[in-house]
Amino acid sequence: MTGRFVALCLAAAIAGLPAVGLAADDASLRHRPTFNLQLAHALFLAQSDAADPASGEILFDEEDLMAVEDDEGLSDLLDENVQAEVDDPLEGFNRPVFEVNLFLDRWLLRPITRIYRETIPQPGRDGIANAIDNVNSPVTFVNDILQGEMSRAGTTLGRFFINSIFGLGGLFDTAGAMGLPGHEEDFGQTLGSYGIGGNPFIMLPIIGPTNPRDMVGKAGDIAADPQTWLLPTGLARIKTGVELVSDREQILDETDSLEATSVDYYAAVRSLYMQNREFEISNQREGKPRDPEGFMRRPRE
Repeated sequence: MTGRFVALCLAAAIAGLPAVGLAADDASLRHRPTFNLQLAHALFLAQSDAADPASGEILFDEEDLMAVEDDEGLSDLLDENVQAEVDDPLEGFNRPVFEVNLFLDRWLLRPITRIYRETIPQPGRDGIANAIDNVNSPVTFVNDILQGEMSRAGTTLGRFFINSIFGLGGLFDTAGAMGLPGHEEDFGQTLGSYGIGGNPFIMLPIIGPTNPRDMVGKAGDIAADPQTWLLPTGLARIKTGVELVSDREQILDETDSLEATSVDYYAAVRSLYMQNREFEISNQREGKPRDPEGFMRRPRE
């Protein structure tokens, strides 16, 4: 969510993932990528054959893209879609900031993330990601309520108690294995659900992709998060750092590939961020376990 997008932001801008949640895709900063980056990457590669990414982006429905089985089907899908309007009047400011973020990502965050990946095995990294999701559940719960999504709020509350008790503090996604998939909501999404627009696009130093609505939303999330008031400053900083590295690791391969294949990396990040927020606001991204066979796999939304 906006939070998850600091990782997307620092994963896509600082290569981006609304910690806010920069990342783009399989997605709070919450400080973590909130949408499916593999899917978004495939989408953008398809776009690159059909349009100049600097002039616009083609947005696909996820189900339509997943239904494509061959090159002919992809071609038909491209023909059916139109370019989305890009509201980026601050591009002259955004691009230099993006380059600074990208520099920091390449020389600071990315090396740290690679060390994290090489020293901690996959089950351990999954457990850390699960625990982070779990402690961030109160923000999702509050925004579920504010959006009038009582069923989803019940799911969020149930997941929190199940994973806290039977998942060893959230290390194991026991609730997901029981058929309760996770999701994320933030105050930026809540504002969007009430019709408040998300333009213009803004690229902030360190934070990455955002917009005025999501900047206000992030402040609301901070105020609504019990960790803001309960965690000592030192512990809160450690938690934020671990969350940022964990988020970045989850999209490390995808962002590397996206950067290598994009005609305009800035435009790609902008497109993915805007698409992700639209998916999140319309609640189209229900989480699904990455590994139905195991408890150590957190939902990737």
